Amino acid sequence: MVVFPGFLIAIFGNLIIVVETNKLDFEEIEMDKDKFFQQSTLIICSNLEIEEAMLELVRFMKPLMPVSQMYLQYFDQEYNAMRTIAFADATSCKKLDLLTHLKGKSKEMAGSGPPDMDAFLVSDPKNFPVAREMGDFHGIHATSVIVLALKSKDTVLGYLVLISEEEKGFEESNLEYVR
Repeated sequence: MVVFPGFLIAIFGNLIIVVETNKLDFEEIEMDKDKFFQQSTLIICSNLEIEEAMLELVRFMKPLMPVSQMYLQYFDQEYNAMRTIAFADATSCKKLDLLTHLKGKSKEMAGSGPPDMDAFLVSDPKNFPVAREMGDFHGIHATSVIVLALKSKDTVLGYLVLISEEEKGFEESNLEYVR
């Protein structure tokens, strides 16, 4: 498989398949957890610019769950702060380099990550320290948040954060797609 921004090229013997990824109609895909994982992986791998891949991923996920925004972040030990490196919503994306200095419980939670969970749902972001501080910093009015810990073995490398600003936010059933 060869990847060019906006295109996915697969070569099978003498057969060459070229797909323009921004022309894919994801709303017609019947979705189970395995199919969701396959399609998400194709979207992420189809673009070398992570923020553009995140844009396509938000567009893909939108018909399946109330995702409004997506952030890629990691806890920067040197600065004791959360570093946001990419953002996407359904219409735009951007590479970022923003540091959010966290206090007390938030810093402790973000620095260690969830020890026994790869993904979790925050149903009330205003009462969850990290979600509250990050939301205030970015001006986000989230109704719920899904956090995916990006790990290598037992080490948390970063977080993919899905934000819902919809009145009816994420539910446990949405979380099942990303576990």
